[in-house]
Amino acid sequence: MQELTTQKREARRHFRALRAATPAELRARWDQAIHARLYALDRYREADSIFLFLSYADEIDTWPILSRALAEGRRVAAPHCLDLDGRMAFYWIRGREDLMTGAYGIEAPDPDRCPPAEATERAICLLPGLSFDREGHRLGYGRGYYDRFLARFSGHAIGLCYEQALTDRLPHDAFDLPADILLTEARTLLF
Repeated sequence: MQELTTQKREARRHFRALRAATPAELRARWDQAIHARLYALDRYREADSIFLFLSYADEIDTWPILSRALAEGRRVAAPHCLDLDGRMAFYWIRGREDLMTGAYGIEAPDPDRCPPAEATERAICLLPGLSFDREGHRLGYGRGYYDRFLARFSGHAIGLCYEQALTDRLPHDAFDLPADILLTEARTLLF
């Protein structure tokens, strides 16, 4: 277990540095390509709701996805960290007016304004990650928020990742749940 923790820590350091070194203009072009791949997916077109991370810093930009989904009349839920021990819940949002500054300085739904979200089988959840592998396993930020959430999520999990952060195999254990689909700017992988 200690070896796995060390491997993940080293991989996180590597992929954070790789993303930080990528020019913002290039990431913006890649983001647009990833958005186009998402909108082309049958799973997206058939989804009755979208559980979406609100991008922060140099993550793949999900704000255009939020705007489009709301304009299309879809229900959109965003995460709110309940504590620093890896527990989070999703809440329905109608736009930025429903957000507040949450844990880690990331925008999150205001639980006093937003109802808790429940997923159906037609829901999709967009997953953040520093890296994904070719089996859909993700390297997150290390607190296990999404792994705990996915264990009870009934919809489809879609990872968003830059091609440069796609790797053959990431260190993982039984608690690290893979995505069903992975989108990069260059490809769509189905698992």
